[in-house]
Amino acid sequence: MSDSEKDHFSLPSEITHYYERGLEVQRFSGALGELELLRTKEIVNRYLPDPPVTILDVGGGPGIYASWLALEGH
Repeated sequence: MSDSEKDHFSLPSEITHYYERGLEVQRFSGALGELELLRTKEIVNRYLPDPPVTILDVGGGPGIYASWLALEGH
C-alpha cells in the first residue's frame, strides 16, 4: 500500500488514541456496557442462521463481538 493510500485509510488521531488506551474493552465491563452487549447479542441472534456462518467483522474494535461469534461456531 502506498503512503497516499495509507493516509486515505488512516483513522483520525482521536479514534486511534481511544482504542490504543483500551477504553472500548473497559466500556463493556460496566452495567450499561454489559446490558448493551447482551442486548446486541440478542438482536444479532434473531437474524443469524445456525452456525457455522462466515461473518466479516469490520467494526475495528477490540473484538468482543467477534470473539463471541467465534465461540458460537461461526
